[in-house]
Amino acid sequence: MSNIYSYDSILQFSKFTDYALRTLMHLAVADEHMLTTRQIADIHWAFYNHLAKVTQWLVRDG
Repeated sequence: MSNIYSYDSILQFSKFTDYALRTLMHLAVADEHMLTTRQIADIHWAFYNHLAKVTQWLVRDG
């Protein structure tokens, strides 16, 4: 019988999806203090250009 917690069953996201989820989590917990895209990129050691594309997509299609 297979262990449901094995590494084979781990859900993997693309970087785009990962960045989108991280951005949404920051926005969800932000009360009055919003973070800029650059600040979120710095927190997660992500490239600003990549995160900018994600945030633009979230604004347009999210």
